[in-house]
Amino acid sequence: MLFFKAPPKEKPVPLAAGLPDEPVSPSVSETIQWLQKEFGHSSDLVVTRYKDAEKELALIYVDTLTDKQKIQHVLPHLNSPQVPLSWPPFSSPSAQACRTYPEAVSALLEGYAAIAREGMPELILIQADSAFQRDVKEPEGERVIKGAHEGLVERLAINVHLIRKRVAHPKLMIDHLSIHTENRTTIALLYIDGKADPDVIRQAKDRLKELAGEPLLSINRVEQTLEEFPYSPFPQIINTERPDRLTSNLMEGRIVLLMNGSPVGLIFPISFLSLYQSPDDYNNRWLVGTFFRMIRLFSFVTAITLPSLYIAVVSFHFEVIPNELLFPLKNSVQDIPFPPLVEAIIMELTIDLIREAGVRLPTSIGQTIAIVGGLVIGDAVVKAGLVSNITIIIVALTAIASFAVPSSDLSGSLRILRFPLMVGAAMFGFLGVVIGFLFILLEMCRLESFGVPYLSVLDSRLRQTFKKFIRLPGGGTDG
Repeated sequence: MLFFKAPPKEKPVPLAAGLPDEPVSPSVSETIQWLQKEFGHSSDLVVTRYKDAEKELALIYVDTLTDKQKIQHVLPHLNSPQVPLSWPPFSSPSAQACRTYPEAVSALLEGYAAIAREGMPELILIQADSAFQRDVKEPEGERVIKGAHEGLVERLAINVHLIRKRVAHPKLMIDHLSIHTENRTTIALLYIDGKADPDVIRQAKDRLKELAGEPLLSINRVEQTLEEFPYSPFPQIINTERPDRLTSNLMEGRIVLLMNGSPVGLIFPISFLSLYQSPDDYNNRWLVGTFFRMIRLFSFVTAITLPSLYIAVVSFHFEVIPNELLFPLKNSVQDIPFPPLVEAIIMELTIDLIREAGVRLPTSIGQTIAIVGGLVIGDAVVKAGLVSNITIIIVALTAIASFAVPSSDLSGSLRILRFPLMVGAAMFGFLGVVIGFLFILLEMCRLESFGVPYLSVLDSRLRQTFKKFIRLPGGGTDG
């Protein structure tokens, strides 16, 4: 198993190169023509002309992004043909001046309404974005027994609010990055000044510039850009839908990245043990939290090595099986026409097929697929003599162990990594398992997340080292 570093990417052409930083014309007609040309004369770009006692006015907005009631509040200020309009026409905190066309285009796409007046080389922007949004609910994939039940939503302002209300820290910095992506998506970088590493912040901003000019439809595209080792099977960034998890990592000096339109936040830099921490560790008593954290760490070794160890024992090392289990195991596998490796691969692929089908189908049908796959197919393949009972038990335990991982990305990686170990076990027995596991450890030793070693476990302070493995009493975070 060899993993290598990604080749340097070609420097992208920023979208701003095709959108000149042209100042707003004092002519209303020229401004309207410029914006209509930029929007391709789209039918949802609404332009309404007015006239006060002296000058011509125009109200411009994207109909599908704005709230009609907010637009109605603007109209009485414009539709007064007998009275000259004062400029700017609004003193609201949401009103702001705009002097360049690129700024105006970005504002219109965010739901602002623009007011132009003849002779004025600027536009007045009024916040009129639509209030349509999803309610804040607990994320389906990261439920906790105790603690908060709020999850991120697709609106960036609400996600920042959920974090702000938890981090009452004056040094919480929120940088809204202006990256000229093709669909002009807003990205926010959150960190606590004085705790976060300035070098990591600079690296993140430099890597985000590589997104310029590309369509940015998912935060996973951002994650792949930020990772230094994209060909490695191990995730180097945590993605989560929980504001409390983002908050605790912010307080530990890590950096959080949010994107408008995505209910997921990214956390970096991380270590391998960060992927096995859960908010429930701190919602329970320290002894219970420590117990479940150790269970999750044990599940990592189980999910990777259990099928390969079974194949090695059945194929090469019968001598390690106790006498009480030797005959039941022999009776179980002697009539199976396939070798243990093929048995295990058949069941592993069947489990993955059932999982994928359950995820893609509606919830009610997904439960039916789980019953059909787990009971009917599992029982049928054993009775048909295609797979042994022991293999079913091993694969089921492996699947449960991989589902215990809090990170869905790492869980997927474990499912992939176990296949080379199974092949090594079928060829060389325990020796193949050990060699394969050493390759995995070497890969983990090689990885870094923004300069932080992936296996940064040891610390000069003994208490900090223990806290990375177990949850000590006294609350707080993993520091």
